[in-house]
Amino acid sequence: MSGEKYILSYDGECDRLERQSLIFGQERGIEMVAPEPGTRLLDAGCGSGWLSRLIAQRMPDCEVLGVDINPDYVAYATRKAEEAGLGNLSYRVGALGDLPFEAESFDTIWSLMVLMFLPDRAGALADLARLLKPGGRLVTGQQAVPRHANSPRIPALEDKLTTFFATAFPDWHPEDIPRLMLDAGLTEIAVKMETDPMYTFLGPATEAQLRNHREVMTPGAARMADLLGGPDAAMAFVEDVMRYATDPATVTVTGFWQVSGRKP
Repeated sequence: MSGEKYILSYDGECDRLERQSLIFGQERGIEMVAPEPGTRLLDAGCGSGWLSRLIAQRMPDCEVLGVDINPDYVAYATRKAEEAGLGNLSYRVGALGDLPFEAESFDTIWSLMVLMFLPDRAGALADLARLLKPGGRLVTGQQAVPRHANSPRIPALEDKLTTFFATAFPDWHPEDIPRLMLDAGLTEIAVKMETDPMYTFLGPATEAQLRNHREVMTPGAARMADLLGGPDAAMAFVEDVMRYATDPATVTVTGFWQVSGRKP
């Protein structure tokens, strides 16, 4: 990720991430991380901080830290933690791949829906492995390319979807993550693939899914308007996508990869 903001961001992004956590499933997030009592945990690419905040609330004997490249997100997450009175939770600004922490300082690290935006995923995973204590666990949760399987297929729409996601997530192949974890020196690599609840629509999407989908796609389409045929064409593309998502005769499936490893 270059700069402080990624291509899909907008001023209300942290509020959207809070709402999105309900679609993703907050309990699902806790189960994915599987934190152990009394340990030191890192939320790498914390966004609004919803998952680190939830874990800190549930496990007051844990020390939880969150880090994000965007200072606005860190400020938002910090404010939420302070409002909740969480003395065991703090946030810092930092970039994955060059995080401001000492080696072997965390028992568990998780990174949720961040790696897909990074230009140097190998470097980011190597840095996260550096921060793990021996025996520590790294957990990543990443979408496959969103909306990667649509039925029926509409060629003109498919072409623009391909352009959109190739621009938002350049050279993104979640199947690379297990190999990159091995390259970073991790062992006990485990892969779990399932359906992503945010961008899978079996028939019409729910109102919550539709709002989330529109809020994600609109700023991204505006920033890549030249690739989509101009500003008007970019906004027409968003409306075409939304019509597809509300059509009861259509199906969209997106996969979700959970990949974890342990430091020997």
